[in-house]
Amino acid sequence: MNELKTPCLILDVERVRRNAERMTQLANDKGVRLRPHIKTHKSVELGRIQTAGHDGAITVSTLAEARAFAAGGFDDITYAVPIEAGKFVGVFEIIRSGVHLNLITADLVTMELLDAAAGNAALKVSVFLKVDCGYHRCGVDADSVEATTIPGFISEAANLEFAGILTHAGHSYNVKTKSEIEEIAYIERDVMVDLATRLRNQRHRSADRQYRLDAVDHARRSSRWHRRDTAGQLHLIRCISGDARQLLVR
Repeated sequence: MNELKTPCLILDVERVRRNAERMTQLANDKGVRLRPHIKTHKSVELGRIQTAGHDGAITVSTLAEARAFAAGGFDDITYAVPIEAGKFVGVFEIIRSGVHLNLITADLVTMELLDAAAGNAALKVSVFLKVDCGYHRCGVDADSVEATTIPGFISEAANLEFAGILTHAGHSYNVKTKSEIEEIAYIERDVMVDLATRLRNQRHRSADRQYRLDAVDHARRSSRWHRRDTAGQLHLIRCISGDARQLLVR
């Protein structure tokens, strides 16, 4: 240990593999697609462990992460930070490299700008609607007008594709018991299912396009989503290594 240069990441690789396999099995049992988040470890090697046994889709928090993992062979990536106009050029470069890059948004004006910019770049861009399920950091209120008008605009836009709805209940980090986590998970689930149902009922507004709806969950609550019709994808963040807050849950 005294010979290791710091900072240095030390992992029990076999435990990491077991954790990744457990999450893969959970996703398979629930009939959902696994799209793990790589923002904590930022390691292509660990990303390959996380995606072993499924299609290799991942989630990132920066375009730099997206470029690094694209260079490592990952070609289906969700950039899970609301897109803003200053990032359009970087997004287009990644898409031109052959990567299927999903964006997220909670803003109609940004989507109008993105549609125009994507048209000028001769590209089609896939976008999720970010939904606030109680965290109140970002995302649209599921009961707001924007929760239906933004998906409607994306679906009708010539250069955009509506990827679905996405949420993150980050407020679950602040609770200490499994029962509190379950309560947050059920609220998260119900918010997303209700909005998905309303969007499906309004799909005639998207002409010949149809909404594909994915409620995207988080690691600490993934085992609490009991209904098989709830989520299309799971975004799991710290499932392979855990963190101090998870260890404190009773």
